[in-house]
Amino acid sequence: MRVPVPALIDYIEVGHSLQEFLDDFSTVTRQLAAATLEQAKDHLIADALLLDECVPRALGKELVGHDARTVAEAG
Repeated sequence: MRVPVPALIDYIEVGHSLQEFLDDFSTVTRQLAAATLEQAKDHLIADALLLDECVPRALGKELVGHDARTVAEAG
């Protein structure tokens, strides 16, 4: 049985454990769920770096540790 990735994310989001998800979706292995979460994390981190480039200059001074340059300035 195929299980949509959002089902895993939804379980985690509302506070269920990974084990609860695996118990409810027995066709999903722990390794597959962990790899899926790792891939989602990698995408979120990549997107977060791009979001830093979109911070308005006015907020740049407020957000210590974030890069507030434009994409053109970042090169």
